[in-house]
Amino acid sequence: MTEYLIDSNSLGQRLDRYIKKLLPKIDPTLIQKSIRKKNITINNKKAKPNQILQDQDKIQIYFSNETIEKFKGKQKKISIPEDKQRILKPPAYEDDNFIVINKPVGLLTQPDSSDDISVSDIISNSLKSNSTFSPAPLNRLDRNTSGIIIIPKNYYIQKLAAKLIKEHQTKKTYLTLIIGDIKEPGKLVNSYRKDVKDNKAILNGDLQVELKYKPIKRNGKLTLLEVDLITGKSHQIRAQLSEAGFPIIGDPKYGNNKINNYFKKKYNLSNQLLHAANYILYNDNKELLNASAEVPIQFKKILEGEFNN
Repeated sequence: MTEYLIDSNSLGQRLDRYIKKLLPKIDPTLIQKSIRKKNITINNKKAKPNQILQDQDKIQIYFSNETIEKFKGKQKKISIPEDKQRILKPPAYEDDNFIVINKPVGLLTQPDSSDDISVSDIISNSLKSNSTFSPAPLNRLDRNTSGIIIIPKNYYIQKLAAKLIKEHQTKKTYLTLIIGDIKEPGKLVNSYRKDVKDNKAILNGDLQVELKYKPIKRNGKLTLLEVDLITGKSHQIRAQLSEAGFPIIGDPKYGNNKINNYFKKKYNLSNQLLHAANYILYNDNKELLNASAEVPIQFKKILEGEFNN
């Protein structure tokens, strides 16, 4: 018999779902049968598959050690280069509930079809837990957008934060460097659809997207903008600013290719200058999280540099 203690990272789950996370290779029908036959119990008492786990509950599993290891399956080991691990040392922000990292340009948030290391890989490798809880990014950024990625520290906070995001209890602020001289705050509202095939936002669809912006710093030709998202669709900021005549510097998909080439030659810039700078998460009108991430140095260099294109 093997016993597992339920802590804050596991409470609130159904027993059968907890077992499936603990033993990913087990057949769900065997879970049901084992609970029914008291081969899986809670606090040494017969349980039900849908019973909700409480703090300090003890789960007894009457399988051999060999069987448990077989149902756990082999864990994929990923070698994380030292330069990638540095995003956690130190984090951009940390409290009892969250770790926030400042994702650099070029790093995926989640794995894709490539073999490139992602934030998810780094987290699962570095923030190991003895429970069924697996730390994972709460939000997502494009590979070539830098800034805030939020990682909940336990199951309860992960579940609560996901609910709050679904209910739009957030404020997300970005900084971006655009072509053009914007002197006054403004608002952009467009219709929207996503071209999945080309992975591109099309401002001609059934959904409405909205953002607010205000200039932070100007040099007559370029403007550092603060952008607050009212909605949060893929590529929304990039597409809306480009449609308004203010493309983001370095944006290969929605930007000005001629100007992008100028900055690539002068600054070796190969990504859009878009940065997730601040993220606030509200719970009952109170701040559950308020985190900021320092803007990359390239923003300052380009804004203060000479632009003759």
